[in-house]
Amino acid sequence: MRANLEISRFSFEKTACVLLGAVFGIILIILPIKMSILAVFGSIITVIILIRTEVGLLLTIAAFPFEIAGNFNLAGANTAFQTISVVKILGVITALSWLIHLSKKRYKIVISPQLFVIIGLILTGIISIYFGTYHGEFYVKKAMKYLSMYIIYFAIFFMMINIIKSKALIQNIIFVLIFIAAISSLYSVVQRVVPRFRVEIKTKEDDYYRSHGAIVDPTEMTTIGFMVIRTSSIMAHPDGFALFLALTIPLTLYRFELSRDGPPKIGWFLILIMQFIGLTLTFCRGGTYTVFIIMMLMVIKRVIKPSWEKIFIVIAAFAMLSILVLNSKTALNRLFDPGHVVKAYSFHGRLDLIRAGVKMFIGNNWLFGIGMGNYDYNLPLYSNIPFTYEPTNEYTRILSEMGLLGVFFSLALYLLTYTNFKAAEKRFKKYNELQMYYLTITLHACFFGFLFYGLTQVTLTRKELPIVMALAFVLKQLSNKLGAIKSKKPEILKLDTS
Repeated sequence: MRANLEISRFSFEKTACVLLGAVFGIILIILPIKMSILAVFGSIITVIILIRTEVGLLLTIAAFPFEIAGNFNLAGANTAFQTISVVKILGVITALSWLIHLSKKRYKIVISPQLFVIIGLILTGIISIYFGTYHGEFYVKKAMKYLSMYIIYFAIFFMMINIIKSKALIQNIIFVLIFIAAISSLYSVVQRVVPRFRVEIKTKEDDYYRSHGAIVDPTEMTTIGFMVIRTSSIMAHPDGFALFLALTIPLTLYRFELSRDGPPKIGWFLILIMQFIGLTLTFCRGGTYTVFIIMMLMVIKRVIKPSWEKIFIVIAAFAMLSILVLNSKTALNRLFDPGHVVKAYSFHGRLDLIRAGVKMFIGNNWLFGIGMGNYDYNLPLYSNIPFTYEPTNEYTRILSEMGLLGVFFSLALYLLTYTNFKAAEKRFKKYNELQMYYLTITLHACFFGFLFYGLTQVTLTRKELPIVMALAFVLKQLSNKLGAIKSKKPEILKLDTS
């Protein structure tokens, strides 16, 4: 049986190489040289993914932060919504690879309760759009964007729980995320010091969907005395970049702490400092507070073990950030001065947006809401804010646009994730698998941090949350597998040990 599988695998790889050679020949003949190079490179990546599904998963996750920059316009310059991204292309190829290997190995497909909950969110979104209060072109496109994100949630969850079968692949995912974060943070410094990377927001679509680079934010000129320059690296917005770093900084701390009993890991330390610099340059309050909340949870759970040396390093790092990077004590007021935060327009504006969302829910369809994507349209009817804007709060969006059904399914998804983390923590600790135990705690803390971040931003369009929720289920499965091994139960024979 094993010999047959090896022969089958060899035949598949040989066929893929022959097809790749044919594609190369056609490409080199009919395309210009630059396009030929890109097409050949893309073909090589495609074949590698078709042979190794896990490589496709890693590349897809690595491309998540760069999705906006990797968009291809499908229908002209004025249709910013009609795009396909490199992430989606990699995801489709990875799914195709998984299907090919599934047809050969015929291993069991994993179905989790979260998939049914996400289907409930998709159906609720569709119904809410149908019963929406307005169906103008802009709002329909926005509704379709939100709906597509729930579909992407489903795809991320399904592929991760069916592809990830080992601790090694999870660790590789962590390394990829940390590496991308370090590169992105370094690029954000370039954006900050090179003026030509600053981008002026001129339209609403710029504000929602453009990759900003480094932007001059004048919103709090009256309270801190000058305009703040915020960076977003290659991502869509500084707040999105901050959320990504709120995942990778704790993961870097986790890796750094694993080496505490061995020689110092200067590389991890430098990567960590670079990410903190990137976070500071976003000037994002929500992202900064989220990181500190996650770090506090990691300290409480003993993932991070405080020491005088670490406290000194943190104090010194913030001093260097203040003097060398920001070059102004006043600029830090935006992040850490409670008086300024309370006075800030964005703080009061967010409270107004929340109040408006509650009024929308009360005054409209309680079951399905006002319709996905319709918050902006209804805002002038329920608030004195002189312009339309998104709710800047994930829970306000769910309540106002998707009603009680949206709230129910969202809470169910969060609760299932929480129970998965708790089950994994309990088993890993019971069987003394400390490396996975601390990783589970770290991701669990990130999950709580993301829920907090949802108070300040609409997080649906970000991929970090579904990645963490899917990993919660995978960690629970791996902890069950570990328990079966330790208990010498026959159930282990049913699990993929690849």
